[in-house]
Amino acid sequence: MKKIAFTIVCLIGILTISKAQVVGGQYTDLFDAFILGEYEECLDDALKYTEKDKTRRDAEPYLYAAMVYMKRYQDPNFTVEDKDDVLKDALKMASKFTKYDAKNEEQDLISQNMEPINELKRLTVEMAQFFYVEEDFRKSAYFLKKYYKVMESPQVLLALANCQILSRNITEGERNIKLAAEQLQKQGANFDYETNLDELTAKSFKAQLEFLKSNDETEKASEFLAETKFYFKNSEEMQPLFN
Repeated sequence: MKKIAFTIVCLIGILTISKAQVVGGQYTDLFDAFILGEYEECLDDALKYTEKDKTRRDAEPYLYAAMVYMKRYQDPNFTVEDKDDVLKDALKMASKFTKYDAKNEEQDLISQNMEPINELKRLTVEMAQFFYVEEDFRKSAYFLKKYYKVMESPQVLLALANCQILSRNITEGERNIKLAAEQLQKQGANFDYETNLDELTAKSFKAQLEFLKSNDETEKASEFLAETKFYFKNSEEMQPLFN
């Protein structure tokens, strides 16, 4: 039943990882293998580079590995458990890509290759939504936290915080809501109900408020409303919470 439900989710959000290559890269063998659809060869070679002393701190092979794992994620024959593991691998490789690229002052691959990073965010939120529907809030939080290590985003952090509270990790959830609110306010951000992340944020924020109120934490729920009002106040979806 879980496999059927997850397949439906995947069909709703058709997975289309572009054949576009790593921009600004230097690994022509990985480039050629990926463009020719030789994904297993590309992955094997990329992983070898990550193990060699001379190249293990180069960011590019980690990005190719993440992209191949994302390709695997599209396989319709994979079960939920398979997709779970493959996405973990993609997130692990992507987090190492951003880590090593940030340390390289001579090369900036991150800004040139946001397409696969953004696609990975969409896939991660898709998985988090699946577990949210299953009321496995801990797993939803797990995947969102893994993506946050790839690319720090206050929007992702807010959804993560909501799921942490729903999984009864209230201390960390409260800390992350405050941090997300601070970052969003600095950006002058406003909530738009447009993406799958926005959908997850809206329903998880409402749910965690109800959870807190039902557990005699009304004051804490009121604090969260006050801290996020600037972000949600112009949204028709969220406005009733602040009336």
